[in-house]
Order: sequence, then C-alpha cells, then structure tokens
Amino acid sequence: MNVPVAVAIPAFDAGGELAETIEAVLAQSAPPAEVCLTVDEASSDNTLAVARRYEPDVTVHTVAPTTSMNGRQLAVEATTAPLVALCDADDVWLPTKLERQVAALDATEALDGLFCAVTEFVSARPDQGGPPLRRPHDRIDGRVASALLIRRTALDAI
Repeated sequence: MNVPVAVAIPAFDAGGELAETIEAVLAQSAPPAEVCLTVDEASSDNTLAVARRYEPDVTVHTVAPTTSMNGRQLAVEATTAPLVALCDADDVWLPTKLERQVAALDATEALDGLFCAVTEFVSARPDQGGPPLRRPHDRIDGRVASALLIRRTALDAI
C-alpha cells in the first residue's frame, strides 16, 4: 500500500459489536496509518470502555450527543492521512479490504474515491429480542458510506 489510510469510526451504543469491528480494522493485510473513533457521550452501554481497550492503536474521542453522520465527520477531521476509509461501529471488514481498495484507487488516478461490495448480516442481539428489522442480503453493491475509500482532497472539497 503506497498511500497511508485513516479509518474513521463513529460509535453510539455499539459495545456489543465494537471490539470485532476494531480488530478487523487493525488486522488488515495493509494496516491503516490511523484509526480514529468517536464515541457519542449519550451511549448508554460500554462503548467507551471497549474503545479505550484499543488505545493507543486507536485514537478515541468522546463527542457531545450527536448524529452518526456528525460523529463520522468529527472522526474524519481528527485524522490526517491522504486517504480516508469510513467504517461503521458494527462493520466487520474482510482482511484484504483496504489493500484491495487502495490498489484499485491507485490504478486509476482519475478516481477520487470508490466503494466496495458489502454483505449485510444481522447479529444476534438477545438484549433486544424479536425478529430483525430486515433480512440480510447476499453480496450487494456497497453504496453506503461505510464502504467508501476516498481521497482527502476530494473529501475536503465536498
């Protein structure tokens, strides 16, 4: 991987999933240069405690109660790498995700960013009970923010 990547993760009430997410990010075949996680102070579970276990490999910031979009933006603003990968607190990346995305972005300088395919899944959440709100899908186009790798210059221009 030629260009350093920053990973931005917003988290709110994600204590049950966050460790798996962070471990998948840190275990990338081409590890990120920076991982910044914002934890919403309104979280009512152990999200902050889980996040703190990964310091100093992960920079953790607490933020006033906000939306996930604003939490993501605050995480991005706390990083400096020229490429930024967005990750939700309940995502689990395959081990070569960053390596493959960076290679694809490097291969086409005209691209400012790109998405990857995703596979949705529903975690068993015994604390919530009841059926999942939607069924998981097979592999689909990842037109969701958390599948994006983007050049900081493009992100700043937006």
